[in-house]
Amino acid sequence: MRAMCMAVAIASATASSVVNAQELRVITLDRETKQPVPNALITLLSRRQEPVDTTRTAADGSFGFRVKEAGKFFLRIHRTGLPVEETDAIFLENGQTRFDTLFLEPARPIQNIEELVSRELFRLFGVSLAGLPPRAVLLGEELEQARGGARAASDLILQRGPGFVSVRGAGSGRVCYRIHNGECALVYVNAQQVPSNSDIPAQDLEAIVVLTPLDTQTALGRNNGVILLFTRGSLRRTR
Repeated sequence: MRAMCMAVAIASATASSVVNAQELRVITLDRETKQPVPNALITLLSRRQEPVDTTRTAADGSFGFRVKEAGKFFLRIHRTGLPVEETDAIFLENGQTRFDTLFLEPARPIQNIEELVSRELFRLFGVSLAGLPPRAVLLGEELEQARGGARAASDLILQRGPGFVSVRGAGSGRVCYRIHNGECALVYVNAQQVPSNSDIPAQDLEAIVVLTPLDTQTALGRNNGVILLFTRGSLRRTR
């Protein structure tokens, strides 16, 4: 699954090197100013989107990776307070040293919780916040108003969430969220999957999102829905 919509362009040249030693050397530039982008966290991903290695860009925007095997790779770019960006596929052949220039979108910081939640939804599942059904997203003032009468996330979802969600064991610390009467939904806390019976104290929460099996089937290949729980401050700290 792609983490974010593409915001990266690559221009490249290649040079031969020693067989079975593959290397990627990149200069990272702001697309508008053409100035280097320093201190960005770069993750090299395998063809299966699994992390292979990480590094940070130098003061001149440069970074590099050396890999043991040739193949298809992706780059994921994290800049503090900005959306995650991901490149198209990058191919390294046997013995190849590849030189690229990576152009990043200008730094336009995300300003509010709704934008941050939207970014995480797209990064994880390719789902648009605007496309979710009513009451599937709880944040801001609505969440604050409901918090006083709730002990845990499950109570908040029962009180304010969409009608197609039922909860077994609400407030017990061992819950099962059932979406459209399906299996227990998967649970994510701060974008990391946790045991499906996890519950979080209501006072710790900053945002709740409910995704149906239809929303998540492409990304997960499963018929479980998903409950995403974000604790206070976690969204502002991510990437």
